[in-house]
Amino acid sequence: MVHVICLGVTGAGKTTLLKRLSASSEEQDAGKHSVVIPTVGVNHFCVKFSLEKAKSKKKNRAADDDSVEVLELGGDLAQTWTSYLALSPLSVIFVIDASDTIRLAQVAFHFVDCVAALSNKAQASILVLYSKIDLVDETKVGEKLRRIRQILQLPHLKSWYTNVDFRELQYCVWDDYCVPVIKDWIRKKGRAN
Repeated sequence: MVHVICLGVTGAGKTTLLKRLSASSEEQDAGKHSVVIPTVGVNHFCVKFSLEKAKSKKKNRAADDDSVEVLELGGDLAQTWTSYLALSPLSVIFVIDASDTIRLAQVAFHFVDCVAALSNKAQASILVLYSKIDLVDETKVGEKLRRIRQILQLPHLKSWYTNVDFRELQYCVWDDYCVPVIKDWIRKKGRAN
């Protein structure tokens, strides 16, 4: 059963993000320089979390795998995203390339469409992830994010759709701070669904 769906236009950084989240530490280091091809169709990822459990007094603590399935829908399927959102209660990661100003209107159209589809759910969550933030001039990041929020109509959507839990996060794929934060959000929201 899919617990979390990852959406974003082609080239936003969905596959790179999910590969990083689902890879082991060794795979992450090896994959830093790998080429990622945009998804055509659907990808399934399993994001794993290691939980410590005491099995018995005789044995040492052992790691027990816990995971959440994440479904990535390629940007080429944008017209059908709302159909997927109607299938079950979901949490959504919506990835936005913060360095791509050319397609912001297209991103906003699909984002608003997805939020409206989620508004029919009793409890819906959406993590808005601003990817490729490292490609934006450091001195203009705040201005850039304000513009993106304005185009997405984020302040209005938050007040209109009060049953949708919004969270925003800036993300650089090799940023070691963001990965645990994103994984924690997936763990909490994926388990709640």
